Amino acid sequence: MLNNAYHYQPDVFAALAESIPLICRSKKDVLTFFRGTGLNHARIEELERVLLEDRDQIKKHLVTKELLELSNRDDSNDGLRIRREIVKRVVQFNNFESCWDDKMLAAKGAVAKVRELVNEKDAFTRMENERDNERKVRAAESEKRATEQRNKIKEREDIKRNFYSLYTTSATPRERGLAFEKVLNKIFSLDGLLVREAFTIKGDSGEGIIEQIDGVVELDNHLYLVEAKWWTDNLGVGDVSQHMVRVASRAQMRGFYVVNPGFAPAAILTSREALQRNVFVLATTQELFILLEHGGSVSEWMRTKVRHAMIDKDPHRLFTTPPITA
Repeated sequence: MLNNAYHYQPDVFAALAESIPLICRSKKDVLTFFRGTGLNHARIEELERVLLEDRDQIKKHLVTKELLELSNRDDSNDGLRIRREIVKRVVQFNNFESCWDDKMLAAKGAVAKVRELVNEKDAFTRMENERDNERKVRAAESEKRATEQRNKIKEREDIKRNFYSLYTTSATPRERGLAFEKVLNKIFSLDGLLVREAFTIKGDSGEGIIEQIDGVVELDNHLYLVEAKWWTDNLGVGDVSQHMVRVASRAQMRGFYVVNPGFAPAAILTSREALQRNVFVLATTQELFILLEHGGSVSEWMRTKVRHAMIDKDPHRLFTTPPITA
């Protein structure tokens, strides 16, 4: 209803200036109407004195326009409240029997015009508000995505820093191995792959820990039992076979081995032969280094290695660059 959120637009002003003199039977009624809206301007008192002295000096239409202009100049919140009250009183006016008989139809038409303009402008305002809300929602969603992206970049940088530190740490082999497990699980979690971090399984008859699982990930609705090793020498057949037994003892489970520095030729051959029974993939820390350095997708890297293991019977296909970047 109000231009620039405050002032009457010209068509609303004109409709109000026409309707108020028609619904107010007398000149005093016009002044009373504006006082009732909260317009306590000195000009109203002056007009009331003039009205007592010489009624002919006051014209209802001219006084109405003057007082509407006064209310329209007030940029304060009180001014906004008064202008809204003026419109409200005209829109809600129904006592047309109080108008002069020859002005009753004109009063009805003038009030109807104000109502029509208010409905149009309120509908426009609602549409504008809806568009503003939509823009705000889109902006909030965009900011949320940007924040998530920044957090993901920061998370990746933190993981890179922790991973790279494994090459220079003075920790014991066992400590470095445990640290590698944690970093590896965080790498998988970058793409939401991690299902469960490292855990142990104990025997039912007091045997103590019978299995140490470094992690479980899910890719394309398949579960992979993950084994992580950080040694000084390449892993041999016995080391790889132990993980194969863990995988084989679980229905529909697949195996994923990530080690430093790599695998002995006999271990690679054993893994290739095991593909007849289970999907088993071999990966190295050098691949992880390249993956993190180039911002590659963990999911696509793992997915590509699985395809090579299943189709080409090559569980040890190493990548010097990420198959697909994130």
